[in-house]
Order: sequence, then structure tokens, then C-alpha cells
Amino acid sequence: MRRYDCRVFPEHAAKSRFSQAGRKILFLLPSVFLYIWCVSCSHPESGDRGALTVVSWVVRDGIVPLENQEMRSRVIVGFRARLGTAPAETLSVSGELYRGGSLLSRASLLRLDGPGGSLEFDLPPSFARPLSREEPYAIPDGAYTVRLRLTDKGGRTLAESAGTVARDSLCRTFRGPGVRCPPWGCRAAPERTARNLRTWTPTSADWERGYAVFQTSPLERVFPDTLPSGAAPLETIVAALSLDEKKPITVSIRSLRDLGRVTLAVSPFRRASGGTGTVTAQVASVGLLTERTGDDESGVPSECRAAPRILEPEFPVVGKDTTRAFWLTLSAAADALPGEYRAVVTISPERGRQVAIPLHASVLPVTLGEADIRYGMMMDYAFYELDSPGWTKQERRMLARRGEEIYRDLREHGMTVAYPHSRFIFATDRNGEPVTDSLTHALRSYRELGFPGPFCWYLGHLLNTAKPQHPGSILLYDEGVAERRLRDLLQRFGRLAREAGVPRDKLLVQVVDEPDAKDRIRTATAKRLHAVVRGLGFRTLITRPWPEVSVMCTGTPQSDGEAARLRAVGNEWWIYPNEALTGRNLCYTRYVFGFGAWRWGVKGVVPWTYQMSQGSNGNPFTAQDGPEIMVAYPGAHGPLPTPLWEAIRDGITDYRYIRMLERLIPPAKRRGDPRAWGIERNLAEMKRAAPPLSEEGRFGDWPPESFEGRRKDLVAWVHALAVPH
Repeated sequence: MRRYDCRVFPEHAAKSRFSQAGRKILFLLPSVFLYIWCVSCSHPESGDRGALTVVSWVVRDGIVPLENQEMRSRVIVGFRARLGTAPAETLSVSGELYRGGSLLSRASLLRLDGPGGSLEFDLPPSFARPLSREEPYAIPDGAYTVRLRLTDKGGRTLAESAGTVARDSLCRTFRGPGVRCPPWGCRAAPERTARNLRTWTPTSADWERGYAVFQTSPLERVFPDTLPSGAAPLETIVAALSLDEKKPITVSIRSLRDLGRVTLAVSPFRRASGGTGTVTAQVASVGLLTERTGDDESGVPSECRAAPRILEPEFPVVGKDTTRAFWLTLSAAADALPGEYRAVVTISPERGRQVAIPLHASVLPVTLGEADIRYGMMMDYAFYELDSPGWTKQERRMLARRGEEIYRDLREHGMTVAYPHSRFIFATDRNGEPVTDSLTHALRSYRELGFPGPFCWYLGHLLNTAKPQHPGSILLYDEGVAERRLRDLLQRFGRLAREAGVPRDKLLVQVVDEPDAKDRIRTATAKRLHAVVRGLGFRTLITRPWPEVSVMCTGTPQSDGEAARLRAVGNEWWIYPNEALTGRNLCYTRYVFGFGAWRWGVKGVVPWTYQMSQGSNGNPFTAQDGPEIMVAYPGAHGPLPTPLWEAIRDGITDYRYIRMLERLIPPAKRRGDPRAWGIERNLAEMKRAAPPLSEEGRFGDWPPESFEGRRKDLVAWVHALAVPH
């Protein structure tokens, strides 16, 4: 790191230097110490030292989902300018980013609307890298220099600023001057079977074909060293599902010799009474990606392992003594004929004997209704790139199509809420109008795909209310500017919604994320801005238990008592169970979205986030350069699902069955059906079962196999009360 001439605003002039402890206080208590640092202030010849200061700097990596997906990076620099008597709209700020002595990128804000702002420097295509599954990604080492210039409308330079930061201090989050980025250590985890060896003896049939075939719950994670201990030979696959339902099934093999590439296929389904029907099966291979096995703590080496984290169309090459899993998703169309269906699952290795397994599916004459709980993925980046300049028309069409694919995937997995994230910086076009192309496309897809729940727009970064370590942060906040921007942006939001055919009562607005009580500045900011939002007739959401908002969104309750207290606040209560998205305990994930949401009485489940395709820790396909949240991965032909994503859909289906039973029981009682009372008691007992925890292996009363047993009960009870006998 170079030596900096760092200054603060005049009101903090006495505090010109800070200790390391002071830097920690800056981020721990931003409401008390809101210091503005600069990399290097104006040149002396400008005649106004401190008129233009750099406040923060971050690098953000992301996947650009074009025809050939690439990793690209941006450096985002926050600044403050002392405007004097000149109207802000007559001033502009331009900047250049260098590495060594080479110019990398230019950026500008043609019209300021206040003293604070951000410039986003797109690193050149030469820095881009084709997407690789396991190769960590980072921008090159070196010294990065930013030069800023404040000019009036006549082009006269009013102030300049320049400074240099070393690569190891240019981090994903802003940590203060001189603070280095934490390294993400990753070492190989020990073999699981070496620690938890279970005996398994292959049968003669296994030796003859070259592998064993077995079935586990989709909630069980099948690793390369998983043994089929205790599993009976798989002779028939049996499943039951309702109309317009999708049901996952997993089939695994354990090789006894090198099998080469192994494929799995499902024949067309035929009705037992003759003819084909609208029941289908999608097939995927459960692919392996690295994951961290412990808690993710910045700068602390973690154990990494190859884990079953992605469902992909390519079939695996299976060597000797290796276990691999295949994923089948059965679908019964909404207009499918109820009854019995038959198909055949065929496993074909390059070297080994082919196996055919009968598949029997029962389709119930029942259609599950839409869930009354709001389901969504908080702060998605589906259309994010459309707000960035520089794309060709063809590239913009591709980016819009990718966003539509994501929203379709959200809807197909039971999401009822759209919840887009704004751009990380506030930017305007040449006419001084805010850039909101991503919002326009999100509203259009929301309406066209029929999302029945709210459309929630998070725009905190556009108002400079984000946490201090992020771009668009509270370090750049100006009350007057934020309120003016907010009014303008919400008028635009309302107009774009009308044009897209989205009713105003469907719109939700979030202006601040996670304002803690100790964070007094952001808390006070949230309260002021929420008053503005309500005054303009919009509903509001906050990610804290506040009573004065339309929707409060909290973490997962730790007890039934806490859930009761949160329900009693009086507004609509949602949760954002981020811990359910690590993927290491799929039982917890499925429970939270189904039985847990029902038990706690929440009105919405919206964890963060669908995928960290923007602002990732390098390559989001690997954990070697940091952890990510990815419930679906970017694919060449649309999102690639994960076992986690399918567990979420299955949890929502659990709740849809529960909700249907709760509608069926009262009329069954009124007509004197004696089964209704017993089903009600059984349902209440199911609700009381001890919940799982998020940690790996902490199942409570909900081990993987228990979900299938309880689903069979729900299906039987619905069939008993809904189908005439």
C-alpha cells in the first residue's frame, strides 16, 4: 500500500489519523464514528484542497451470462465533492483507472445530484476469463491507481484527486485504508470413509455387472466415498404425486471397477390402462463442486471437499470404487389423467452390464393449490447487467433472455415473490435520468410469468444507505439527496409498474438492509426514508423486527415462543433463513420452507439469495476463493439446479399438502366424516416434532427418510378427504 494523504470532512478535522482500533470502531459502530477517508486529496494547484475526496473502493467479480459465460470484474470507487455555490447538476465527475502505468478503464457521472457518488470502472475484456468449474478467479496483482476530476459544465477543472491502492487491499468489501484483504485458505478435508467406515459386501450380482445400484432419499448427500451400507438392492422405483406436482427421486451406483461414462435414461411413461400420458421425467447427474466443511470465517483456512452440489445434463465418468448419484424429477401435468403409470429406468455404463429398473408412478386426482405463504429469493441479480453500459444490442437481448430464464426458474420452483436488487451504484443516462433498465425487465417478467405475490424492489445502494463495507454505502449518504432520489425513483417505479400491468398494491419497497439498533445512523435513515415511502403510498419492508412497516423480515425464530412474539407485532411477518442455503443439511432446508414455516406461522420465506452472480468471492462455482450462496448455477441453456434448490421446492410442496388438508378437514367434519378428527390429530402431532438444526447431521425428529414417510401420510390423508369413495 502506498502512503496516503488522508483527510476527513471539516467537521472531523481534528481526527486526522486513526489507529487500527479506530478502524475497527468505524465498521463496528458506524452510527457513532462516520469518518470519511480519502486516498489522495486535490492537487495543490486546484486551489481547494479537499474539494474532491475518495471515500471507498471495492472490486466486484461477477458472471456475465452471455453465449460464452465469462468472469468479469469492476472496481467501484465512492467519492465526495465539496460543491461550493455551484448547482450540483452543473458539475460532473470523471475518472480513470490505471494498473501500473496502463489505462484500464474510464467512467463518469455527467450530472451530479449531490456531494456524494460512485464511479464504476469496468475492467477490460482482456481481464475476463472463461468460466471454469474449479479455477479460482481474481484480478491480476499490481498497483491500481484511480484519478478523479471535478469539472463544471464549461469543462473547467475545479478539483482533482488521485491515489493508488495495492491489489491486496482492493477487496470485495471496503475495509478502510491500509487494511489487507483476508486470504481464503482451503485445505483438503480427510476422507469421510476413513473416519466413518461402514462395512459393505457387494453381492454376486454387483460383481457381475460391475457396480451396485441403490436408492436414497434426495435429502441424503451422496459423496464419492458413500457406501450402500444397509441399502437393499433396487428392484423397483415407486412414487406418488398429485396433478401439477414435481417429485424428485435419486438413484446411485457404487462402482467395483472402472465403468467409463455412465448414462441413465427413462422411457416414456404409459398408463396402466393403455396409452401415453402427460407424466414425464427429467434426468440429471449429481455433479461435484468444492464446498467448505466448517463455518466460513474470513481469513481462517477451512477444509474443502468435493460435494454433490449441482444437477447437470452431462453424465459422469465413473472410475473404480466411486459412488455417483443420478437425479430424476417426475412431473405430472395439471391436465394429466389420474391413475397408474409405468416406465423403465435404464443405467448404461461404457464398461459393465446394463440394468433396467421398473418405475411405477401413481397420479392422484388432486390439484394442489398455490401456497398462501409468500416464497421468494431476496435480492436477485437476474437482470442486473442491463443497467451496465457498453453492451451491444445483441448482448442486451441475451442478458434479458438470461434474466427471463431465471424468473421462469423461480416460478417453476414455487416462488411467488419477485425481489430484484438494484445496481450497486446510482447512475444516470445522458439526459440525467436514472438508469433502471433492470427494473423494467423484472417487472415485465413478473407480470408475464404470473407471480401471485408481491414485487419487492431493494434500492438501498441507489440511496447510499448500504452498510459501510459495500458500494453505495452510508459513507456517501446525504439526507436531502437521498429523499429527493427516493421520491424520483418511486415515481418512476410506479410508472414502470403501470406500464407493465402490475397493480400498485403488489409493490413493496426496501430502502435499508439490516439496520441494527447500534447502527444509529442507518436506523434513523431507515425511519426517515420509510416515512417518505409511506407518504407516496407504497408498502414498505425492513429486514428487522420493526412494527412501523408493512412487512417485517427477520431471521428464523429459535423457539415457538419467539415465533409467537413476532406474530404478535401486528404486521406481515416474513423470515429470511439464510442458514438454510448452505446446502450441508438439506433436511433443515426442506423443513424451513414447509413444516417449519407452517409451525411458526410466518407469512413469507425469502432467504438471501438465489445466486451470487454479482459481487461474488471470485468464481462462484468453487469455494477455493471464498464461499457463495448458489441455489442454482448459471448454465449455457438456463439455470442449473442444485439438490438444495430441489429441497426448497419439495418443502413448498409439503406446505401445499398441509394447506390443502387444513381446507379439507373442516368440511369433512361438518359432513360427519370420522377420519377428519384423526387426521387433524395426526397433523398436530407432526407439527410438534422436534425440528432439525442447520448444522450438518443435526436432524432432530426429521432425518432424511422421515420426510418421505410424512409425505406419504399427507398424500393418503388428502386422498381420503378429497376423493369420493
